[in-house]
Amino acid sequence: MKDLSYIQEYYICVINKNGNLPVLNYLSAAVCLGVGELMELAGYGCLARDDKGMISVAKPYEGSLPYLMPIYETLARKKEPVDIENVLFVYMPDVDILTLTIWDIPVTKTKPLSDLLTPIGESLTAAGYASKITPPDSKKPKYAPKPEAVERIIEKIRAAFLGVSGIPAETLYLTALLEKSGVLSSFFDKHEISAIISLIEESRKSGTDTSVKEILGYTDAIPRIAAKLGCGG
Repeated sequence: MKDLSYIQEYYICVINKNGNLPVLNYLSAAVCLGVGELMELAGYGCLARDDKGMISVAKPYEGSLPYLMPIYETLARKKEPVDIENVLFVYMPDVDILTLTIWDIPVTKTKPLSDLLTPIGESLTAAGYASKITPPDSKKPKYAPKPEAVERIIEKIRAAFLGVSGIPAETLYLTALLEKSGVLSSFFDKHEISAIISLIEESRKSGTDTSVKEILGYTDAIPRIAAKLGCGG
C-alpha cells in the first residue's frame, strides 16, 4: 500500500463498516485525525512550530493530497501562531460555547468533522480501498474501508514493530496516532501493544532523525486536547 499516506491508512483503521468513527473512542479518534493532518503538513514543510508549541503556516501547501487543504486553509487564516487546539476545535464534534469559554479558545464558527473525513474517504474509494455507502441514519454518503485494506495495514504494522526490519517513519507516525486514539486493542493483544508503545518511546529517545522526533512530538498534544473536549460535555 505504498500509494497511501499514513493519514489515509489511519482512516482505514479507525473508520467502521458504517463509515463512522468508533463510538467508544470517538473524541480521541477525531482529535488524532486532525493532529495527524497537521503532522502531514509539517512533514511537507508547510508548518512552523515554535518552542511553545504554537503553530503557523511556513509555506503554501502544493502537494497532491487535497484532503489536507481544509485544515491548511483554516490555519492559514490565522494572523499569528496559535495553539494546535485553536485549529482543531473548529472541526471537533460536540464543541460548545462552554468549552470554548472555559479554555479561552477564540473559535467563533465551527465546521463539520466531515470536512476532514469526506475528502479522505473519497480518495480511498477512488483508489479502491473503501466503498461509498449511504447508511439508513444518514442523508449524506459515507466511506467504509474494505476489510482487506485494514488487514494489510495491520500486518504491515505488526511486521514493522514486532519484526527485525526497522520501523519506517510513516509507520511510526501512523501507529502513534492509533495508540493515542485508543483503537490498538482492536487489532493487537496487550503484550503486542506493550511492545509497540515501548518501541514508540524508544524512537523518541534514540538517535531517530530530528525531523521525525519533531513530527512525532505533535502527538503529545492529543491527550490535552481530548481532555479539554471532554470537559465541555
